[in-house]
Amino acid sequence: MAFPRLAAFAEVVWGVAGSLEGFRPRLASHLARLDAAGVTYRPLDRGGAP
Repeated sequence: MAFPRLAAFAEVVWGVAGSLEGFRPRLASHLARLDAAGVTYRPLDRGGAP
């Protein structure tokens, strides 16, 4: 359950957090990497936050 929350946490800690609209494209590419690595994560809710 740490993914994709860890990606959002990393953006905040590294100081690059901006708007949710800016985060979604970066998250989509990160999720593709997780899929390729075989990492199991909770699917995103459609209307909620990432």
